[in-house]
Order: sequence, then structure tokens, then C-alpha cells
Amino acid sequence: MTDVTVEPADDWLTTEEAQELWPQAEAMEGAILALLVAAAREQCIEYAPALAEGAPVPAAWRLAHLMQVQGLWQSAKSGPGDTIGPDGFTTTVYPMDRTVKRLLRPQRGVPVVA
Repeated sequence: MTDVTVEPADDWLTTEEAQELWPQAEAMEGAILALLVAAAREQCIEYAPALAEGAPVPAAWRLAHLMQVQGLWQSAKSGPGDTIGPDGFTTTVYPMDRTVKRLLRPQRGVPVVA
């Protein structure tokens, strides 16, 4: 039996919300989806700027969280390109997608050419 960690009570995406918003998630084993949601949450929190204490998680960040869950799942299913690890045990390594990064840290203002 697999032990699944209970998700923290905050405004980030939950496993249940991921299942509602992403049809493919319904077919996944619950422990796998919970792990993907937790890992993507950690990555998004590390990349996003700090929120003020008690501030709600912006909608764009929640969307980025869902997109990162999907990206992690895709990378886990993908072929042997860009892999690391000893023979027979490889891990596909993909950076966070630039769309996800822009949702977490949008570009502000208009660049000025002098």
C-alpha cells in the first residue's frame, strides 16, 4: 500500500482539482498524481517570487502549477533523450517550460531603446 502525503491547506492546486481540470489525470493512479502535484507545487514555489503573508495564490500561478504537473507527466513518459543515471536506471531531465516561468514571473513594462 502506498502512503500519500496530505496536501497542505493553501491556494495551490490540489490533486482533486488537477483531476477535474485535466481529463488524463482521472486515469492515473492516485499516488502518482499526488506525487506529481506535490513536486510541481514545490518547483513553482521555488521559481515564483515570494507572496505577502496571507496573500492568495494568483490564478496565473495555479494555471502554471497545472501546466507543470502536465509537463512532469510528459517528461516521465517521454523517450530516452536527455537522460541521466546509471545503466538501466535513467531519469529524463527537462527544465521548467518557459510558459510556466512567464506565468510565475511575468515580464513587466515596456523595454526602452535609447
